[in-house]
Amino acid sequence: LLVGGGGCGKSRIINLVLTILFRAYWGNQGCVLVAPSNKAARAIHGKTMHAAAKLTTGPMKMMNLRTNQKQQTALAHLFVPAGALIIDECPQGTAPLYHALSLRSSYGRATAYDLELADYAEPGNSFGGLPIVIECGDELQLPPVPACAGLFADMTGVSTEHKAGVQIFGQKDYVYRLATMKRFTDETLVSILTKMRIPGGCRLTDGEWKALYNTEISVLSATDQRARLAGTELWYQAAPTWATVAMAQAIRSRASAQYHKTTLYLIPAEDYVLDRPYGWDKQRLAEEIMRTPNMNTTARLPAVAMIHIGMEMRLTTTVEAPDAVVDTPCTVLGLDLEPEDMDIATEQKSVRVLTRLPRAVLVRLEGVKTEFLPPIPCCLHASCGAQRECPQCDFRPG
Repeated sequence: LLVGGGGCGKSRIINLVLTILFRAYWGNQGCVLVAPSNKAARAIHGKTMHAAAKLTTGPMKMMNLRTNQKQQTALAHLFVPAGALIIDECPQGTAPLYHALSLRSSYGRATAYDLELADYAEPGNSFGGLPIVIECGDELQLPPVPACAGLFADMTGVSTEHKAGVQIFGQKDYVYRLATMKRFTDETLVSILTKMRIPGGCRLTDGEWKALYNTEISVLSATDQRARLAGTELWYQAAPTWATVAMAQAIRSRASAQYHKTTLYLIPAEDYVLDRPYGWDKQRLAEEIMRTPNMNTTARLPAVAMIHIGMEMRLTTTVEAPDAVVDTPCTVLGLDLEPEDMDIATEQKSVRVLTRLPRAVLVRLEGVKTEFLPPIPCCLHASCGAQRECPQCDFRPG
């Protein structure tokens, strides 16, 4: 177990030392890399724990963790050749998810290694008896949602699967703490972050308090606030509430379009209600939807999408696994508009409101080499087709 705060080198050790070492010893499939979230999994070029365990929606009870033949084959393909499993950001995951990964990896390896599945949670047998299991994380980071499902949560009244996950997590032969922060160079910031990790708290110096106070922008005038935010037009912005996210979407989209000096297209959403109550007309249905402020409840996307050519975005849903998954960064290359909106697209205005949803939004995925579309040959190879060795032919990776 490798523990430590942000910037101390956990992911760097995984990517530049452990993964290379294990794959040199066991082969290209010799190291399985997983993490609880898409973002953490991409940082180590791995899979989410859900994807690795071939989990579907629903509670992670023992009855639901049984596998069909397709799942069994996929689990065997992933875990049988492996000699090592690395789990990054493990405190982000829930205890039942941790248990499910251990059980499903045991299912995948059971036939090949003649495992006794009844002992899947015992020391030495968890995760299908893989020779090496390495986990990384920060015990002080925010817990999963809900917090009561976390590995460090109170055990009162929890499920059997939760207890098993905590038991398996405790099977550590060695625990190493990485204490030196490498990501940050500012001495004051490093000192504050170090004191934040001291149990029971620690007093900050006057200089540290002043440095913290100087980061507060709400005390500044509107002019000073705008000046301080200059150069942040292309930053991503996150917030805990949908109301703030919706406002930030409009502000960031307009700032990005102004920076690129291009037209910003406003695309109104179309709602498709699959379980409309009997007797409700469109007016009443629209009113009921608008009364629900939480879009997680209604499963609706934002009411208006704001897009411009050259805009940097992140996917909010999986389009094509494993390349185009949630949170994958991409750049907008074009919009395939409906005929009635074509005239609008040719008009040179800063903001354009479309009347119909585009047929498609074309994007290029960052860091993806998969070629989803046919290549575009250069003028020289227009008749014979695009040639790999020609630098002018565009094979459009991503």
